[in-house]
Amino acid sequence: MGGRHPRGCRPRRTGEGANDGRLPGHTWRAADGPAIPSTQEDAVPVIVVKMLEGRSVEQKRRLVREITDVVVKFTGAPEDQVDVVIEDYSRENWAKAGTLFCDR
Repeated sequence: MGGRHPRGCRPRRTGEGANDGRLPGHTWRAADGPAIPSTQEDAVPVIVVKMLEGRSVEQKRRLVREITDVVVKFTGAPEDQVDVVIEDYSRENWAKAGTLFCDR
């Protein structure tokens, strides 16, 4: 799974064993500009929420709004760079303590 690059930038590999651009500490090369060192703060936050299906679209809207607000507040990331992914699972595909939720 490849990482996302800042618009107009791509990782520049340098030296033997240079990382693949998905880890902090690599160097970004703007298409028409100087190299930009990457730091942990440059990483795009991606939050994955895994839950049982059944929530309404409105509940999901409120959830992603609140998650985004908290991530922006505590990381300083720009709001438009915060990705939230919701993964809904059916009760037949999730188990706890050895029992499927559909069997509870």
